[in-house]
Parts: sequence; C-alpha cells; structure tokens
Amino acid sequence: MDILYIIMAALGWYTNYELLRKEQINHKLASNMIAGCHCLSVLLFNICNGLQMLNIIHFTNYFGYIQNVSIGYYIYGTYICIINIEKLRLFHMMHIYHHIASICFLYIDPIIYMVPQVFLWVELGNIALYPTYHYIQIKDKSSAKIWKVLQKITYIPVRTLILSYYLGIIYNNIKFYNGRIEPWYMCIFIYILGAYWSISMILK
Repeated sequence: MDILYIIMAALGWYTNYELLRKEQINHKLASNMIAGCHCLSVLLFNICNGLQMLNIIHFTNYFGYIQNVSIGYYIYGTYICIINIEKLRLFHMMHIYHHIASICFLYIDPIIYMVPQVFLWVELGNIALYPTYHYIQIKDKSSAKIWKVLQKITYIPVRTLILSYYLGIIYNNIKFYNGRIEPWYMCIFIYILGAYWSISMILK
C-alpha cells in the first residue's frame, strides 16, 4: 500500500467520472459506471493473482494493488457522494459509512481479518448490481428484469451465507491471534446492511 498510488487512484477515478459527466451522462449513471469499473478491477487483480499462483504470469503483491486502487476509489466515492447531496438522508449516511468502513477494513491485518478473501467475495456478489442499476436508470425494463434475477443469484448468497461463514472465522482468528475486536464490529454493521438489502430484493 502506497499513499502516492492511493492519491493517484483517487484522482484517476475522479477524472474518469468528470469525463463521463462532460459527455452529458448524469451523476447516477456516471457514478454507477465508475463503481462497476472498480468492481471489475478488483476481480482482474484476483485473476492475475490466480495466474501468478499457476506460474503463468509474474504478478506479485496483488493485494497491494487492490488496496491502492480501492482506497483511492472509496476516497473518490466519499467526496462525490458529499458534493452531490442536496438533502442529507439516511441512505447518504449509510453510503458514506460504507466507504469509510471499507477504507479502514483495507488497512487492517489481511491475515487475521481475511481481507483479500472477503473483498473478493463481496465484489463477486456485487457484479450484477451495476448492470441492474444502469438498466433501471435508463428505463430498459426487459433488460433490468433479467439482471435483477442475476443480482439475486450473485448478491444474496454472498451477503448472507458466505459472509456469515467468514465473520465466524474472523472472530476465531481474533481470539487466536489476540487481534482487535473493533474492526469485526465495524464489519458487522456492513453485514447487517447487506442482509437488509438481500431481504429487500427477495420481497420485491
């Protein structure tokens, strides 16, 4: 993790957002496109790590790349959220908390808190969110309907079953390695948000 690269990443995400806005793409669609690109970048780094483990390519310290790119993204995302708030609502506060908590999570011990594994699963679960939101915003109902189904398939199992599994392992790691419990509680709130959104998807 390198502060200079984090700053460069944050500026890179913001520059691309501004380029989209100059193309008359509204804030919601532009933000969603950047979020989708961030998700794909995390998955790409994980693919590269897999190829590295198979000795197909040379790609060391993949998680360092994820930290730099993702912390930069969450800094950019927090700033964009704040400057586009017309009236502060609970959703905005949860969004900002999510970004700040994600930055903190990326800073903590990756072994005790299993940060690379959790981050990979979270982004895999998120992958269908961005096309779904895009088609909803452009009012393409037929495409949105298909992607909503895919969203339920990818998002709900990850946010309920898989993250429950990792929360249990992380809690045991904290006790075994005498780690700090505060990051675990911080993640619990994000887990609750994910479970709430999962229930909302099921009920729709």
